[in-house]
Amino acid sequence: MSVVRTTKPCFSRRALATQGMQAAAATRANAKLDQASPICIYGLCETLGVLVRFNKINMEGMYQRSLPPRIHLSARRPLPRRAYNCAHELGHHVFGHGSSIDELREDAKAQPWEDPKEFLADTFAGFTLMPIIGLRRALPSGAGRRRRRRRRRCSPSPASSASVTRRS
Repeated sequence: MSVVRTTKPCFSRRALATQGMQAAAATRANAKLDQASPICIYGLCETLGVLVRFNKINMEGMYQRSLPPRIHLSARRPLPRRAYNCAHELGHHVFGHGSSIDELREDAKAQPWEDPKEFLADTFAGFTLMPIIGLRRALPSGAGRRRRRRRRRCSPSPASSASVTRRS
């Protein structure tokens, strides 16, 4: 008997992504933050009673489920990465996951997106830091349509590329 390995996860990514998006919107609303403006993730953690600590450690981040709950972030990571890692660890808190340590991406599991808890925390982080409604408001309305129209206008038509010869 042979065993066939599949790389397809045994959970619905769409359902988890929807759950992450809804939890991110609810978390922002509970903290009295709108759904479109940029936020300070550290301020959101403070509002929710989650302590954030920066440590000289060699990892992405860690969520410590305790009283009070804590997020430990590596002070050695770049600033944007720290913000994202903080939102990711906050996702573990919001979903009631147990304490977790996220290793550096280079050292981490080969396919961390196959773990539903990690996928959910990643999705939550993305929607918390960059909600869809905020992106839509940041772009001028119809920007995508105008770009496509402009491309069509600028591309040469088949008739204009044909050579024209004049007879005298």
